[in-house]
Amino acid sequence: MTSRRHFGSAGENREQPLRYSLMETGGDALHNMSCPPRSRLTVTPYRTMCSKETSRACNQESGLEIRFNLSRNNTLRHFVPESLKPCSHGHPTRKQVLAGLVVVSRIALQTEGIDTSGIHPELMEQTRESLEDEYLENVVQLDPFSLGLPAFALASRARCATVMRPDLDPKRMLAVFSRTHAGLFVASRSPVLPDSEPEHDTSYLLYVPG
Repeated sequence: MTSRRHFGSAGENREQPLRYSLMETGGDALHNMSCPPRSRLTVTPYRTMCSKETSRACNQESGLEIRFNLSRNNTLRHFVPESLKPCSHGHPTRKQVLAGLVVVSRIALQTEGIDTSGIHPELMEQTRESLEDEYLENVVQLDPFSLGLPAFALASRARCATVMRPDLDPKRMLAVFSRTHAGLFVASRSPVLPDSEPEHDTSYLLYVPG
């Protein structure tokens, strides 16, 4: 206990407890400076309540807006419908989807239209490893910046009700899906193998600062 020395009239001194009270400190509480002041951090998630009126309103509170709506299955259904044809067990196989993505990658690299009829059955005769190799060789040639894509963006699964129609540009879809990992699209990232699981959610909304 901290004490102070008190001198009496006869010269004697004695120890008396040094007591602090609200009265002695002028009514102000003592501050313990060993504990720094606390800060309040407000975090706003990038996915907010969706509006059916406009896609911009979907993230108006977070300061982000939807720039692209991209769908693997919509693109496959448009260019290679046989890649999503159900098999005997009720849904397409992973190899069917992968072969379809290879067809789309060939289309993306062509300056002129190509006849895609018969390509998918031929690809189904190849091994999965050869299909993966061709896919990576093709998508690495795509330049995201020349396709109007940002340097980076948040990629959210498209569960949001939005009036923005899915983008059917095969180049843009492949560039995004091959360079997105853990919810983040990075244009300079090396391409990764595609998600060819038929039952997975295969749509992305790309969010950029508004």
